[in-house]
Formats: sequence, structure tokens, C-alpha cells
Amino acid sequence: MLMVNGRVLVMYTLTTPSIYYSGRFINFDDSDSNSDDYASNLSVYPNPNNGIFTMELSSDREIEISNILGEKIMIKFLPEGQNQINMNDQPNGIYFVKIITGNKQEVIKIIKEN
Repeated sequence: MLMVNGRVLVMYTLTTPSIYYSGRFINFDDSDSNSDDYASNLSVYPNPNNGIFTMELSSDREIEISNILGEKIMIKFLPEGQNQINMNDQPNGIYFVKIITGNKQEVIKIIKEN
């Protein structure tokens, strides 16, 4: 866990090859620890991918995608449900998808390969 500007940043790294990621936002504010308002299910697949992947969100979210150098290559607002992300214009490599919910962030590592 990492605190950045008062925000909790949670980062997941897959240590074995996987085609599916499923995660959950975690609330670190004790006063609201029993509230589902701060929890959100999400799925990202396939991973690795060929430049096109799907994000399933349980509610509307803002995402930022950055390359390994930290350069933002995409900022989008995604509605609840299935959303297809197209990164065909980007080279193969490692990217980080930041899912933003209020003052909480979750980062998922994805790999683009052909």
C-alpha cells in the first residue's frame, strides 16, 4: 500500500500468466469500513492482450492508462458494465490502468503483446 497526496494507491502484480483479473476496491477509512459505497467489483481480460481488452465495472469510473515510463496515454470515463479498450495504436509492452473512485485508486498492470 502506498499513500500519494492523501490517497491510498493499491497495485496488483500478476506473478503467473493469467487471462483474467478480478479485483475489488478497498476502503481504508475506518468510519465507512462497513459501507459498500466504496467497494466496486471490476474485471479486466484478457491479460496479456493484443491491444484490445475488456473492463467490466459495477459502476461508472474514470480510468487513466500509462506506459512503463509513466506517460499517460489515455484518460477515459467508462460507464457501468462491459467496456472495450483499444490500444492498437500503442507499442507492445507493460501498461498500468488506474481506476479512480473518489479519493481511492486501484492500479492494474496489463501486458500488450502480439
